[in-house]
Amino acid sequence: MRKIIKEKTGLRKEIISLFQAQHKSALNYKQIASKLEIKDSNLRKLILEILTELTQEGIIKEPERGKFSAIHSNKTISGRLEMTKKGVGYVINKSLKSDIFIDRKNLGNALHGDEVLVQISDRSRRQDEGRILEVVQRSERLVTGLIKAGKGTVFLIPDDLRIDTDIFIRNCPEEARVAGQRAAVKIVDWPATAKSPFGDVIELLGEPESNDAEVKAILISNGIKYTFPQSVVDEAERIPSLPSADEAKDRRDFRKILTFTIDPVDARDFDDALSVEFLENGITRLGVHIADVSHYVRENGQIDKEAKERGNSVYLVDRVIPMLPEHLSNVVCSLRPNEEKLTFSVVFDLDKEGFVKDEWFGRTVTNRLEDLRMRRHRRLFLERKIPCQMSCFRSTCWRRKSESEDLRPAHWKSLLLKCALNSTRKETR
Repeated sequence: MRKIIKEKTGLRKEIISLFQAQHKSALNYKQIASKLEIKDSNLRKLILEILTELTQEGIIKEPERGKFSAIHSNKTISGRLEMTKKGVGYVINKSLKSDIFIDRKNLGNALHGDEVLVQISDRSRRQDEGRILEVVQRSERLVTGLIKAGKGTVFLIPDDLRIDTDIFIRNCPEEARVAGQRAAVKIVDWPATAKSPFGDVIELLGEPESNDAEVKAILISNGIKYTFPQSVVDEAERIPSLPSADEAKDRRDFRKILTFTIDPVDARDFDDALSVEFLENGITRLGVHIADVSHYVRENGQIDKEAKERGNSVYLVDRVIPMLPEHLSNVVCSLRPNEEKLTFSVVFDLDKEGFVKDEWFGRTVTNRLEDLRMRRHRRLFLERKIPCQMSCFRSTCWRRKSESEDLRPAHWKSLLLKCALNSTRKETR
């Protein structure tokens, strides 16, 4: 039965494509069979059945008995289907000034996110209205929902209200069938004679309403991948955790210069840091350093392609979905204390009034010595209460104080305001 359904679906698409190419010709079923090179008698009978269905659906017409032709429309156009919770949809094409309205009865077997071919009808409202002729490509996005088992059948009830049909599951694992777990499903087919699309379980997410299952469902529904392909992980694991002497030798060396982070207490990664030096003539040299990811991610490599697809890291309440594999994001490119790291930096010299006198941009090597928290660094600078464990910072400040009396709290307040380092506002989370 499934084979027959699959044959009918494929044949239907071929017939529609044939009429689009032969839009000025009227053809009988024998001519269609000949053009499609079909000789099997059962398939030829199936052609007649499909022609009748397409005529009833308004996709083709029968101008004379036994002959069929395409319905002439102003135009057909392809685009992406966006469904609404009301059960109607809109086909979006960037070349059009407005979207094409698709009534529920004209959706065919198209689903939210599919690439479709639309026949635009006469205007019946303020915007164009159309009928979906065929699904050009199914959406690759997985559908999440709750698995429900019946007598001999298993369905997924989608979370997304824009998908108003249950999905028939072909390969449901027994544990999910019994427990009624949440799952992610890929739609693989929707035969013309079936009431529901067919899908395969890609991942079991866990028990309904459990925190982990719900978070995973949210991520999947928004097209966010939380695992990496093994080829990407393998490429990342081959990168040494610490830079070699050869990698560091051509970079500006900040390893002996006080460098620290000012991330909040609950920071999940450390990819940037600050450095400070007090020079002669009242000049303060500040450095802003960020992990030099570009040194490790080679163009068009597996990591680069995966990062391009992801675009950015995603921060949730209880987890981070990184753009790069964990070995890179949390080890190689994490500015952890007392580890040499390759960085990209901007260094600028400030005078006593906080004006920039000189600047430099380039590749560096750093070693983060200290860790200042945002709630501490304001007190540290404005009140000069240097924690005893930060001996290198304390000695640096005291040395500067002996050279100049301009380390007054009032002076530092003015300087920090001008450098946008004042953190009086509550941090947004």
